[in-house]
Amino acid sequence: MAHPTPPPLEAFDNWRTAQNGECGQDQPCVLVGDGPDGWKGLQDTKLGPASPTLQYNPQEWTVFIAAVKAGEFD
Repeated sequence: MAHPTPPPLEAFDNWRTAQNGECGQDQPCVLVGDGPDGWKGLQDTKLGPASPTLQYNPQEWTVFIAAVKAGEFD
């Protein structure tokens, strides 16, 4: 099965923090952005603009969020 091609990063918008609290230079955080057709972008802010962006299609995002809620990354 072929993996869907993610949209270009420029297509993502509405970036927001994925956690409560303040983010800043001393407090890195995770950002979530919305892409077309239900894609989501995930970015750790530790490296600033050089931080890589992970891209998830809608099905992958659903599985990822379920794993987070189940504590699989704690």
